[in-house]
Amino acid sequence: MSKRAVITGLGVVSPIGIGIDAFWRAATSGESGIGPITKFDTSEYKVHIAGEVRSFEPVKPIYAQYLPLLGEQAQFVLSATSMALRDAGVTIGDCDPSRVGVVIGNLYGEPRLLETHVRTSITAGIKGIDPESIFAYPYTGLSSIVSSEHQIRGPSETIFAACSSGNIAIARACDLIKMDVADIVIAGGVESTSQAVFSHFHELRLLAPELCQPFDKNRKGLVVAEGAGIVVIQSLESALRQGRKIYAEIAGYGMSCDAHHPSSPHPNGAGIASAMIAALSDAQLRPEDIGYISAHGTGTRMNDKIETRAIEQLFENRDDLLVSSIKSMIGHSMGASSAIEAIACCMVLDDQIVPPTINYYDPDPECDLNYVPNESTEASVNICMNNSLGFGGINASVILRAVR
Repeated sequence: MSKRAVITGLGVVSPIGIGIDAFWRAATSGESGIGPITKFDTSEYKVHIAGEVRSFEPVKPIYAQYLPLLGEQAQFVLSATSMALRDAGVTIGDCDPSRVGVVIGNLYGEPRLLETHVRTSITAGIKGIDPESIFAYPYTGLSSIVSSEHQIRGPSETIFAACSSGNIAIARACDLIKMDVADIVIAGGVESTSQAVFSHFHELRLLAPELCQPFDKNRKGLVVAEGAGIVVIQSLESALRQGRKIYAEIAGYGMSCDAHHPSSPHPNGAGIASAMIAALSDAQLRPEDIGYISAHGTGTRMNDKIETRAIEQLFENRDDLLVSSIKSMIGHSMGASSAIEAIACCMVLDDQIVPPTINYYDPDPECDLNYVPNESTEASVNICMNNSLGFGGINASVILRAVR
């Protein structure tokens, strides 16, 4: 019998709060972390807002001399990892380092570092580039930095699966536990804002000018954001033996691909529906067992309608099903988004409060679920589903279950 994987530690860096207490207090209060962009000049753009992380103080890594070379994503993920390990009460030095793993989801690597290096090479020539900086911006650097910082010698992987990266990183970590490859896995996702990334979405005309309004009739697009969400995963047996607090069991997961379009989901919603069905099958659950769905809910016209359609098809006649999108508060942090949302699901199970979809004023007839509008609600929830839909049609759904 394979082991059961559980989450025992949470760490988050987000636009609405750094640390699980600040994050959850803001999320359940319906606070917005979206505001004017401060990290680059937006005067030439039609949109000027993002979900930026503010008042962030990076942890001082063991190899402190490299801190100036580290991009924001590395700093975010190191901070979130330290928080998660502390929350779990795990000291890596007390573990077999070859039995500890790291799996980090991401989308863009370190684009701001790459932008700087390109500008430097143009203005100062090739000799202006620090040769060691090349290790800072590849995707693989994110997992290896965490491994190096904590002297972790088990599997170290970076997952690049668009906006489903965080969910898939958690699923991969679950597998490492179940297959007895690792005793503890640090998993999650990270992303930072940059002018290059912002420009891509701006030119695709996917950005909301003022508010992120998932499922609202007047929604106008997504809001680019940043942050990191990290969880500590271990076997249920070891967590009980060590007296750890257990936030949730990773009961199952499912993945699929629309195989349809580089940026738009398939209009019939079959892709995300397939991922949800696979997750339910893996968890040996029925649709009626799910109490809350953390929706991908970006605020784009097509995405919200298609996700709603898929949920309605699978969860028919479920007036009691709660669905919300915390992207309304923090924006879309790409590779970090589903990891941060998984943390929100853990807190729903722990606190029995469901965070709202804020900026929801005018219901859309094509999006007619209970989106927990504007105010959080108390609810008896034992099982959550966390959905993610990524560019390229990459879908992932993870089911988290309370361990009472």
